[in-house]
Amino acid sequence: MASATVNAVQAEPLDPYTTFLFAQLFNPPNGNAREKIQEKFQGILSYREEKTGDILPLLSVSNEVVIFCDEKRLEKVDWHEDLFDSVIKDLHNMQNDCINAFMWTDVFENKPDAIQICPWFLQYVKSKKYRTVKDITSIRAMLAVAGLDKLLTKMIYRPIDLLSLWDKCMLHEMMHTKPGSSKKDIEGFSGYGWKNCKKISTEADKCFDNADSFAILASALYWKIQGREIDSDGKFTNPPAVQQSNIGFVGSGAGRGTDTMKNDAAKRFM
Repeated sequence: MASATVNAVQAEPLDPYTTFLFAQLFNPPNGNAREKIQEKFQGILSYREEKTGDILPLLSVSNEVVIFCDEKRLEKVDWHEDLFDSVIKDLHNMQNDCINAFMWTDVFENKPDAIQICPWFLQYVKSKKYRTVKDITSIRAMLAVAGLDKLLTKMIYRPIDLLSLWDKCMLHEMMHTKPGSSKKDIEGFSGYGWKNCKKISTEADKCFDNADSFAILASALYWKIQGREIDSDGKFTNPPAVQQSNIGFVGSGAGRGTDTMKNDAAKRFM
């Protein structure tokens, strides 16, 4: 997604669809959206090389990110009210938790940043029944059936918010890191999703500092390469030229997951 965005932004002249997306998401007066967007995604592309194994050599590298799949490293200490990250060796930001999030990011000075994939979201994504373009097209009318995602994230999704949700969430979190210029969630949950990003698109101090605005732009440009474009409501306007299957994870949209979470897990988000 990041590569698709950089390629689109660098094109001469800009593609009409890219220009349309700029107008929807980054359209403040004299905003210079093209330069700002290219700069942010170039920072994200510094994460292109995946490293696995021993984390210790990375602890002195500030422009790295470490991705965790559980929270076992977070420990209580008797000298501070916040939890201590025993791997990063620093205090965890207690505003970040898996009660109301798919993922979250801790940013540390002079250390790698940490992206936490919430265990429940990891389990939920792995168990989803619907994964293909055909699936999401055939159940578009079912997006609000169970209302589960509206319950979990306190917002109303559009199709562009749902398709490849895993990838978009990861990119969103990378925007919070130092190479992503430490973007924020403007006005909390009110900065999430196509509808909310459009609302702040003409305010430079908000749209250029909102992580989800960049993630949605990248998702829309990625899906254009797959033969699908969106309209001003965040809905897909055309079917794929060739039916594709298993293109990433669709996401955790209402009515699309298997019943793994059930009521007990969902109650945590009420």
